[in-house]
Amino acid sequence: MTIISIFWPADVKLKAQRTIFYGWWTEDAIVVAGILEFEKDRGLAQEKLERVVKSSSPITQELLTLSGEPPGLLGFCDGAAPATRIPTIQLFNPKIPDNHERIVLYKRPQISGHHFFTLHPLHLDITDPNRKKDEADTASDLNRVLSDRMNLLAELDYTRSAVESKSLQPVINQLNVAYEIDRLLKAPSVYGGFGLLGNAISTLRDIFRLTKPLWIPLRSVGRFTQGICNLSVLGLGDTKDISATLQQVDTRMEQATILPSQVHLIQQRSRKNIAYSSVQYISFYNCIWLILNDVIIGTTVGLFLLENSDLLGIKLAELARTYTVGTLRETLIWLDNWPVGLKLNTELSRAFCLLFVGLTDLWSNALETIVPRFPLLIALLGMSGRLGLTVILSIISDALSLLTVHVYCGYLVATAIFSQILSVFGSLWRLFRGKRRNVLRNRTDYWDYDLDQLLLGTILFTLLAFLFPTVLVYYALFALARVSIILAHASLETCLAFLNHFPLFAMMLRLKDPSRLPGGIYFDCSNIASGHIELKNQPISFGRLFSQHVRVWSKLAAHYDPRRLLRCLFTGAFITPIQRYKIRYAMISQTMNPSEAHGSNPESKTKVE
Repeated sequence: MTIISIFWPADVKLKAQRTIFYGWWTEDAIVVAGILEFEKDRGLAQEKLERVVKSSSPITQELLTLSGEPPGLLGFCDGAAPATRIPTIQLFNPKIPDNHERIVLYKRPQISGHHFFTLHPLHLDITDPNRKKDEADTASDLNRVLSDRMNLLAELDYTRSAVESKSLQPVINQLNVAYEIDRLLKAPSVYGGFGLLGNAISTLRDIFRLTKPLWIPLRSVGRFTQGICNLSVLGLGDTKDISATLQQVDTRMEQATILPSQVHLIQQRSRKNIAYSSVQYISFYNCIWLILNDVIIGTTVGLFLLENSDLLGIKLAELARTYTVGTLRETLIWLDNWPVGLKLNTELSRAFCLLFVGLTDLWSNALETIVPRFPLLIALLGMSGRLGLTVILSIISDALSLLTVHVYCGYLVATAIFSQILSVFGSLWRLFRGKRRNVLRNRTDYWDYDLDQLLLGTILFTLLAFLFPTVLVYYALFALARVSIILAHASLETCLAFLNHFPLFAMMLRLKDPSRLPGGIYFDCSNIASGHIELKNQPISFGRLFSQHVRVWSKLAAHYDPRRLLRCLFTGAFITPIQRYKIRYAMISQTMNPSEAHGSNPESKTKVE
């Protein structure tokens, strides 16, 4: 005989007199939604239940759709002793013999407060491209855990098959709507949907509606700004990929054009997709919190910059003169004088020194025209802090690129010469081995060279062998400078990603009310001796809250891997910073619809920039 699990709501206040309880009856589980306190007659109780079930209210229809079938009367409840939460029940169905029931207590979740049960951890990153794989792994682990738990509980039937997540999903859906169905039965006239939370969202929507005339021109400005950010510049890519400031402006404009429509989407969230609605709610308010905190911190930092603009301007001028001009010029002159006994080619070294020192002098002249305006520029930077700390960091990143533009030009020249010499060395290596590169077939073939060709190759190899140390020294100087600058950019990009996408709201929910971030379910067997177990929510782990940052960090670590940088240095490959769209992701989804939400379809359209 199969054991029937009876899910009884622990938050129901039991009466001493006999009452009728109602809910759903599935193949091997009974879900009790509540009790009818004042209906002693079965016929009157059935009439009241049918009156609510047959209601044409959209809320009622959504709840019934989620539960899969309308609830029905299940049996009588004879009350309980003061020391226990389990009543004495009598089912209307006499087919279940005694000792073949298992009582599972649960606290009815309130959908209005975003409390619900789920078999899979809540995916806060609704744009996660690895979602399908993660859900498959989670489902496998869940099946194993539930199988162990239920086999342990089935003391009277050790041959019971393992519980599968698919068979539990209808039960989970019924557990989620039990509280809302009970509210409809007890006070259908005052049922307003999402309570205080719904009123707050309605108020927020009214604010957006009143300011709608302002949002229309803002959207036009946003589209115009995004068009500028997406312009291609001389084959170097989009302007937002070149400038960190434009990238940040594009991010904020994208969020500003989406937020008004997101308010309507959150208010109209469907109870058919509870997880999807919860993720949308968390993502929306997380975005709002991040923007507000960014503006608050940016305003504070901006005031500091405004108050100390003169002093900071003087310090910045000293640092710019010292590290971008003075140190570089001294290093170039030191390399031209046979450093540490290294005998370089005098003529070639002098040519390199004059070239790069001349380039540095040109930049020094341009810098001297800008230095007197550094206090004004820092004051303007402080004023931009009212737009957020991210804008300040973006402008600093662009300023770093401008202050080191001569180092970038020197690196381009040195890398081009170094890579060409390495290419010639490779050709000469094939020449001395009697081979040549077949470009058409993309392979190396054997070839018989004439004596004149071998002699010319020997002469070229001798010349390059004596010139290579000089080229290598100057290339190493600019390559190391380039790597240092890129690492500084990487630090700023990491801070920008942290400020733009930190899961602040989700983390506060996790600390304040973990049940609003469900990560699965588990059965508490500590009271099994009392004849019942408890079904509880397993909060989502902190690791999943920071899954986006782990992915961003993995991309940064892969791009700035020391082995990759060393390989680029030794092969003369051009070292570039990571493309900004690779570490940018949307906190608010524009492409996903409720039918693709979690719990309906594990696959989702992605918008990862």
